Amino acid sequence: MAKSGAAWSNAATSNAGLARAIRDVYTAVKHAENQQPDALVMSLLSTVSLLVVRLVAAHRIDNSGDLVEQFTSSWSFEKELSGFIEHGVIIGDDGTFGPRPL
Repeated sequence: MAKSGAAWSNAATSNAGLARAIRDVYTAVKHAENQQPDALVMSLLSTVSLLVVRLVAAHRIDNSGDLVEQFTSSWSFEKELSGFIEHGVIIGDDGTFGPRPL
């Protein structure tokens, strides 16, 4: 995620926290005996995961990074992350969801 150069600040306070959140939700869903994540958390992180896949695909198509930069600086990229702002949440460095600072 850091390599993409994308601004994830609408979703998380750090790339490491965002990666931890994705890992934790993936692990919880994979192991049904674990407590399942909140539906909002799963929805928001599904959007982030989709963006990551798109960035990987864009990077594979264009190694120069121009396509990735074009996508991450677009309105549509910000729109995909707007759910974090709309719901007033942000992912902390530890990978947990909490209220956005005012």
